[in-house]
Amino acid sequence: MLSLKFASLPDPHLSPTLHTDEPTNPGHGFRCLATHCKGTSERESDTDYRRVLFGIGVDWRVIVCKDEIQFILQRILGGKWRAKSYPSSREGLRQAIKRHCGADACLAAKADIEAISF
Repeated sequence: MLSLKFASLPDPHLSPTLHTDEPTNPGHGFRCLATHCKGTSERESDTDYRRVLFGIGVDWRVIVCKDEIQFILQRILGGKWRAKSYPSSREGLRQAIKRHCGADACLAAKADIEAISF
């Protein structure tokens, strides 16, 4: 099972404020990366899904699946987050971001990818 840090993206069109030492979000036991960890949903396609790791621009985000066995790279389409890739390692996540979001986005997400603790 993955042991990861989570962020909350309350609105898909707002950038998260990452890397603060906020208290643990009740329910999953992992430390939040965002200033306000308010995700309460267990549905991976919901904007307020509780296992968000970080956002990439305004249209993409990385979450951990509800079984905590893999990452999911998602894009917002029609008001719902849709899965585009299911990597199971940090390197696989890096490659998925590069393939779907571009090399610049992958470079911009480098610190977030490296901050993932297993």
